[in-house]
Amino acid sequence: MKATSREKEKVVVTVSATGSFGDRRTPGLPITPEEIAESALESCEAGAAIAHIHVRDIETGKPSMDFKLYELVEKAVAIIRILGKEPATPDEARDLLGLR
Repeated sequence: MKATSREKEKVVVTVSATGSFGDRRTPGLPITPEEIAESALESCEAGAAIAHIHVRDIETGKPSMDFKLYELVEKAVAIIRILGKEPATPDEARDLLGLR
């Protein structure tokens, strides 16, 4: 079977797990830094090359520009990658994230 020109093209898959719309009423929408990090890593495991991150206010689930939340997502990604899918205890995870 001869490959078409489309089959020869390389693609880069980008995921935005939270998007910029929705809030706590949106089923399945990752809200917390841990949920966003987990969703981003799951997407990368499924083939995405880039995870575009939008953070959410933890209480309301609405979009936020709080830089601290971006830092927490970055830390959560690192923790999950280092410790695996089932990190130590919740208290240890909170310590690593600086939430206590």
